[in-house]
Amino acid sequence: MAAQLSPAKFKSMFVSGERLHIPARVLTAACVVTVLVSLASVLLGTWDAKKDEEIALTRYADAEALLALPPVDTTGLETGLEVSRLALATAQALAQPPSVDPSSDAATSLLVRRASDAGLNVRGIASAPASQTKNAKVVYDVEGIRMAVEGSVSQVIEFLARLGDTEPGLIPSLTGMTVDEKNLAHAEITFSVYTLVPLPTPAAVATPGGGR
Repeated sequence: MAAQLSPAKFKSMFVSGERLHIPARVLTAACVVTVLVSLASVLLGTWDAKKDEEIALTRYADAEALLALPPVDTTGLETGLEVSRLALATAQALAQPPSVDPSSDAATSLLVRRASDAGLNVRGIASAPASQTKNAKVVYDVEGIRMAVEGSVSQVIEFLARLGDTEPGLIPSLTGMTVDEKNLAHAEITFSVYTLVPLPTPAAVATPGGGR
């Protein structure tokens, strides 16, 4: 084919004054090339369409798999969130100091007044020994007041609830409670105040030759 389409023969096809004559073999070859190019384009387009179809089918299958999953039960998550909120509220109460010094007469007067407002009879009140408590690496100094009251159970609950609303820094703990046959409750309550003890600052380590 290369010998038949030599430059001389190709030039002779365009001699001035002569009719243009293109051999049948050349036309046939040109048609074959054109058909092959068109076929290649069609095959390439078909391959791209097939690839897009496979991607779309994969995404559709993934969506069906997600829809087939059972619904997630969020009850446990909501319970855990509520517990976390309560823990945060307790931590904030510990960090909030009361309006009175627990070792002062003002703290004693406050507790007696609030107990009386709730309808309770105060049978005794005294300072609790100072102590320390530790939570992980956090240390607190603890001061407190011990109190003995009498009344109904609902009055004790009302007393603690109202005091917690206004003085969250006074953390109550019920150390003892009895109820007699007349439904009269005898409660012993300790109100504690927690003060964070600052962590000691690490001492600087001298480096040999550091002063040079």
